[in-house]
Amino acid sequence: MLAGALFSILLKGVTLYFLVILLLLGFGPDDMWKQPVIIVIVRKRLKK
Repeated sequence: MLAGALFSILLKGVTLYFLVILLLLGFGPDDMWKQPVIIVIVRKRLKK
């Protein structure tokens, strides 16, 4: 149980970290419309 919980937390942390990097590197004003899509995907991932 504990290992599963730790893995889940780690996975969420890595996903969020990855998204922060993507937002910092890949998103200019032209790509602003993509941000809500990514936020929705993240919320779906976090709920699972």
